[in-house]
Amino acid sequence: MIFFLLRLTVAALMLASGGDSRPGDFKVIGPGGGGAMFHPTISPHDANTVLVSCDMTGSYITQDAGKTWRMFNLRGVVQFFVFDPLDQKVIYAQSSGLWRSQDEGETWSLIYPKPSSVKSIKMSSDHSDEDLVAEPNPLGNITAMAIDPSDSNVFYVVAGDRKNGTFALLISRDGGQNWTKEEDLPGLANKLWVNAHSPSDARMLLIAGPHFIEKKTSSGIEKISGPSAKTFTDVSLGFRNDGNPLMYVIGDESAFASDDEGRTWRKAKLGPGGAKTRAIATSLHNPETAYVSYRDLQAGGTKWLGVAKTTDAGRNWQLVWKEDSNPGAEPARNIHDAWITARFGSDWGENPLALAVAEQDANVSYGTDLGRTMRTTDGGASWVAVYSRKSGENGWVSTGLDVTNAYGFHFVPFDHHR
Repeated sequence: MIFFLLRLTVAALMLASGGDSRPGDFKVIGPGGGGAMFHPTISPHDANTVLVSCDMTGSYITQDAGKTWRMFNLRGVVQFFVFDPLDQKVIYAQSSGLWRSQDEGETWSLIYPKPSSVKSIKMSSDHSDEDLVAEPNPLGNITAMAIDPSDSNVFYVVAGDRKNGTFALLISRDGGQNWTKEEDLPGLANKLWVNAHSPSDARMLLIAGPHFIEKKTSSGIEKISGPSAKTFTDVSLGFRNDGNPLMYVIGDESAFASDDEGRTWRKAKLGPGGAKTRAIATSLHNPETAYVSYRDLQAGGTKWLGVAKTTDAGRNWQLVWKEDSNPGAEPARNIHDAWITARFGSDWGENPLALAVAEQDANVSYGTDLGRTMRTTDGGASWVAVYSRKSGENGWVSTGLDVTNAYGFHFVPFDHHR
């Protein structure tokens, strides 16, 4: 009986309503945003299509560059999104399992673990966290994924068991039906890239986690020396036209860049005062440009927060988003926020928790923070809120990023005409 109910639950979750319509003709009346958002991911096929997740299990997709968003739910909190590099309709998302959409996010199906192997669902917290208990479960928990740029059926994942501390790189050549372990890894990894310039039958992979960066080739695994830091809180990289990677790392709240596979690292200098950084992102095909989120940059007796940008591989940085962290300060002129800054001040959302840069255009970047999703399309010259829009003189209406700002019961009177 439990298994039957579980199968019904899984089947019911293989869909997400489309467009702005909602069952029962309900309409969103909240202002949008208001909660932490993570993992902004831009489609390599269309920079207007973007995904973000939140810490309350909701995930969101826009196909018009943030003008409107549609929420869908994949049971657990989504840890990453991956677009198929060859088919713009296919998207993957990892929550409590690995899910696939074949219609640009309209409906989703669980592909790992296989639905037939799921025995139960374990929920051990009050924050909507859950685990799918499956047998067999040869991978464990998937923490990063990449798809081969020349074959959509070839998946690379890093996965393992956090309790036992065992992690490995695995490959599937049949779209996730069967898996082969390639190499053991020294710890948890949360980033994985395929070098499209490498031979299709001997791919170079780059793998990164909080405590290591490694390169996988046909010769095996090779450790890449990271910057001098105890923990890497964020890693991003892209590949130049010659196939060489350009890597960016946040280590112990400092930003670093390397263009020689870790032999040397340049530490970012954002200004006279010591800034703390926490997110960094570059364009996969335009890696000379990168964006870094910073706070506590002291200059002129003020602590600043925002985003800095480099266009020369980390040698020089420009403060393209620079706001006074004093709650009573005026917002920066190039930051066009919605209701959060107007209501709580420019420091409430803080500097971005996560950043993403479009593969096809390094001028397009999204940043997510404790209450907002912000977007630039002009290389950081201006940043615009995409979680809410102005309605009338004093009101704001959600664009569909309804995270945590509409708690309560909403009365819907009966329509006596029906």
